[in-house]
Amino acid sequence: AGKEATASAVVADIFKVAVNCVYKDRHYFNIEKDANVLPFDEYTGNYYVRTKSENDGLSKISFAKHNIENEIVYLTKEISVKELNSLLKEEDVVLRVN
Repeated sequence: AGKEATASAVVADIFKVAVNCVYKDRHYFNIEKDANVLPFDEYTGNYYVRTKSENDGLSKISFAKHNIENEIVYLTKEISVKELNSLLKEEDVVLRVN
């Protein structure tokens, strides 16, 4: 076995955290009360958006715009998922940058 974690070990650790597991007197995670979880629409981040046509809304919230292979790539400033979705068209491709 190498020094890097295997996929199955990572999944096992995530499962242990999710179910508040205790194994051999080792607490993986312990929440005494409900955690505050941000609704998905309120999550913010920077995004890579690839479109087939110009998008004025995306231009306003982007710090960079490039033409690549007959498509337009926007690199957005920090924006909420809800705001970003309001600017997108169905054919747009989005990747979270950070």
